[in-house]
Amino acid sequence: MIARSKPSRTENSRGSRHVRAIPGGAIGDSAYNHLAEIKQPALVANGSDDMIVPTISSFTMAQFLPNAHLIVYPDSGHGFLFPYPDLFVDHALRFLR
Repeated sequence: MIARSKPSRTENSRGSRHVRAIPGGAIGDSAYNHLAEIKQPALVANGSDDMIVPTISSFTMAQFLPNAHLIVYPDSGHGFLFPYPDLFVDHALRFLR
């Protein structure tokens, strides 16, 4: 890995980090197809205005996970837990039961 003093525009763009974390780098690539191999129930939670992990990524992930339960919290971003702590705990406990 080569360290640079200033990230390139692409690395600094919204959502670019989550795409780089997915092998292949884009929706439609086989990385999402591997999610179908996960048989355990999965809780996918996100804010409707998340700029770090775009909300569409959560929708896509939930579509590929066979036992996913998707919750999108309105008018919130990546830190959706802060405006909705009690609601999230309720949702998480119901999911775990």
